[in-house]
Amino acid sequence: MYFIKKSKISFLPFLSILLIGISCGKDDGTNNIGSEINGEIELVKTYGGSGIDEAVSVVEAFDDNYMVFGSTRSTDGDITDKTGNDSDFWLLKISKTGEVIWSKTYGGSNDEEAARITKTNDGGYLLSGYTASNDGDVSNNAGFHDYWIVKIDASGTIMWEENFGFSGSDQAYNAFQTSDGGYFITGFFDVSASGGAGNDLQKGVAHGVGEFWGIKLDATGTKQWRRYFGGTNNDRSYDALETNDGGFLMTGTSESIDFDKTDPKGSYDYWAVRLTANGDLLWTKSFGGEEIDNSYASIKTN
Repeated sequence: MYFIKKSKISFLPFLSILLIGISCGKDDGTNNIGSEINGEIELVKTYGGSGIDEAVSVVEAFDDNYMVFGSTRSTDGDITDKTGNDSDFWLLKISKTGEVIWSKTYGGSNDEEAARITKTNDGGYLLSGYTASNDGDVSNNAGFHDYWIVKIDASGTIMWEENFGFSGSDQAYNAFQTSDGGYFITGFFDVSASGGAGNDLQKGVAHGVGEFWGIKLDATGTKQWRRYFGGTNNDRSYDALETNDGGFLMTGTSESIDFDKTDPKGSYDYWAVRLTANGDLLWTKSFGGEEIDNSYASIKTN
């Protein structure tokens, strides 16, 4: 099965296609479409309420159903546990036939924006995105936007949650479990607001506007190390993966032409940053032409 979300493709273990996104019709919500390999539409379903509901990520559940993750501003329809008109994480479990099994929201009194759901080895899931709240399900917000990572069990119950950030807009775009049982987070770091803090190796060294920001956690969600990489301009990491040697590859988009970026190609480039298991920089590489080139996802090849 292929999953297609905007321009991103993930592989699931049977031959059909699941698409998720935003519906702009009367019942503004989330569309999922199952399709057989010959392109025949198998089912179309819409989920949501009267507000804005956006699906951004989906995985096949451990029981062969689906977990659809996104953000919602609705308080009605399929959203049954939310009262305010702010944006919250929204997790929807649906069956293979598209029936709602359960629906849960996570957040506080300000906005949360969802980015990715990934599976964990204990049968649960890891939710990532960013938050402006400091109440409700959210604790210890340090500023405007913080990375927000929520570990849940198979039923959607929160096991733990953690915030990471400073006074600016720090936005997580992916988090996943690592081979040592811990977790790795990647995203965008507002280094201009942190005053250079946020890199455990180079405290006080601020490159520019925004950086790739990688954070390694242990199995309990406790921070082990933080590293940022970039140049004078805007650099955003949208994805990362663990390499065979236990290190990491962070990927995304870079506007910079200096500091950690040594081979600029044009206006915005694909940018890959290779780290050791301890977060030390091994190499960086740019790809692109003279115009704007944006990278949003990466996968490991055989």
